[in-house]
Amino acid sequence: KTAVEENDTEAHTETKEEDTAVPPKEEKTFETMAYNGKDKFAWPVSGNVIIPYSMDTTVYFETLDQYQCNPALYIKAEKGTEVKAVLRGTVSSVTNSDRYGNQITLDMGNGYKMCYGQLSDIPYQKGDVVEQGSVLGKIAEPTNYFALEGSHLYMKMTQNGKPINPTDYLEP
Repeated sequence: KTAVEENDTEAHTETKEEDTAVPPKEEKTFETMAYNGKDKFAWPVSGNVIIPYSMDTTVYFETLDQYQCNPALYIKAEKGTEVKAVLRGTVSSVTNSDRYGNQITLDMGNGYKMCYGQLSDIPYQKGDVVEQGSVLGKIAEPTNYFALEGSHLYMKMTQNGKPINPTDYLEP
């Protein structure tokens, strides 16, 4: 064989090996497990909606004695009730405010985020991955902004930073 023939044979052999190689199995990453915006999910707590989502019309806030548009749901729940993650996500923030108390926000992928507020005992910090159904915390005493409404979960869902109605995605 000439040097050219040997090189051609080696190149041909290498190509054959590449062609018959088994492709690596696709691992499920955060991106492949991201929320698709279509599947319905379970409620994070069991309770009645005491203040509905409403960005088109105003709703009444009893403690504040005023009407406002509302970008979230307020779900009645007893103090100490465990609040569960409706979907898997990465913690994008854990914050505290005078109005919504302790809050945890999960990035669920594809631009969807869920903020849960009026909580105590949040066991996560920014960057943690939280599985669907994991306990995010417990219902706390309501802040002074919601004293008359009583203890509840504040639940705000956004897509690409804009509020969307969580009830459209919750199981009936």
